[in-house]
Amino acid sequence: MTRKLKQERHRPGFTVVEMVAAFSILGVVLVVVAQTSVWSFGERQRNSARQAAQELAENVLQSAHSRSWEDLTPAWAATQKLPKEWQDTFPEGGLTVRVEPEKGLENVKRVTVAIRWRSHAGSVPPMVIELTALFSTRSAAGKGGKE
Repeated sequence: MTRKLKQERHRPGFTVVEMVAAFSILGVVLVVVAQTSVWSFGERQRNSARQAAQELAENVLQSAHSRSWEDLTPAWAATQKLPKEWQDTFPEGGLTVRVEPEKGLENVKRVTVAIRWRSHAGSVPPMVIELTALFSTRSAAGKGGKE
């Protein structure tokens, strides 16, 4: 009987050590899971904003494509602004459109759309998406004055 009492007295101390070790391991695991979750959420926000910026830039290029070649001017580019509904998606954001003649190619214009913004996490430097397209006249006079 005395032997059983000795084992029972020794056992509770060992259980406390086990519990402290288990809670320590659980705490470390919870911290790692929390950090991974925060990182994953931030990456998801950045990827979502990047995809939205690409779609917006593509929409501007589609708008340029629907215009006649003569209407693609720097004045048209200056009228392009970041829509109000995109202000929350792109904090401190801006839309820049440039139309310039393509060097070395006659009757070809280069349209460049750039979107800059800071992510919700305050990324430095700012995020940038830039798409470029070349547009040419739909018909041109051939050699000898015939179309």
